[in-house]
Amino acid sequence: MNSLNYHHLRYFWAVATYGGVGEAASALHVTQPTVSGQLKLLEEDLGVRLFNRQGRRLVLTSQGEMVLRYANSIFEVGDELLAELSRRQHGHNRRFVVGVADGLPKMASVTMLEPALSDPSIRLIVKQDSPDSLLADLENRLVDAVISDSPATPTKAARAISRLLGESPIGLYGSPELARIWRPKFPHALDGAPLLMPLKESSLRREVDKWFRSTGIKPDVVAEFDDSGMMKAFGRDGFGIFPAPTVVGNAVCSQYSVETVGVPEGILEAFYLITLAHSDEEATRSIQRVAIESLFSNA
Repeated sequence: MNSLNYHHLRYFWAVATYGGVGEAASALHVTQPTVSGQLKLLEEDLGVRLFNRQGRRLVLTSQGEMVLRYANSIFEVGDELLAELSRRQHGHNRRFVVGVADGLPKMASVTMLEPALSDPSIRLIVKQDSPDSLLADLENRLVDAVISDSPATPTKAARAISRLLGESPIGLYGSPELARIWRPKFPHALDGAPLLMPLKESSLRREVDKWFRSTGIKPDVVAEFDDSGMMKAFGRDGFGIFPAPTVVGNAVCSQYSVETVGVPEGILEAFYLITLAHSDEEATRSIQRVAIESLFSNA
């Protein structure tokens, strides 16, 4: 097979997108024989049939559907390149959309995103959602990067690249009144302790549950949250003890007026930066650098 001719591929993409040779010719401002000829050359180069004729209609073959998916990605990336060059040439801010998985500590996310906020050439947009929804958005190029507590799997985002930013031990925190009650005999005193927890879907919840099962300690889970800030607010008001990464422990204690009850051994929360191969490398490298230097250097 010869090297791919992107000019031929653009003609194929136009036929598949606009619904026929005539429509593609009109959109590209060329003659129908030109489109048909370019399409034939592409099929010869690739060695596959891309369309079947049904009456007057051209219908994509299975190979044609696959080629169209790749063509969509190729031309989307090309459009992004041209748009980025235009923005830089005319001094426009470039959008950088980051998805933050719900359940992750906001304080850690803010620290990691500070480089993008301080860069005048970047207009930062932050979106919070479930990890699965954010990975789908990443695949569809609706976000540029995702910060999550677990790496992307091929079934969720086949083209994603997951970078481990760091891991942090998990601490348990509570109001001063609860800390005085439950801290002296930590960890075994936590049997029956009121506990505020993330939802079962979060990796933090799975790790904490695993630790309690391994120790035989049975706390009383009084509430579950999909928002880490709400969980900490309830903890501040004395409704229960809650988990949080120790990398933000001091900030959690200061902001929510809580104290450390204890730090269980062997529980870690990971932080991943997930992107596609063509993402804004300058912005992602800044996030990675700050995460390592500011959050995880002593974790």
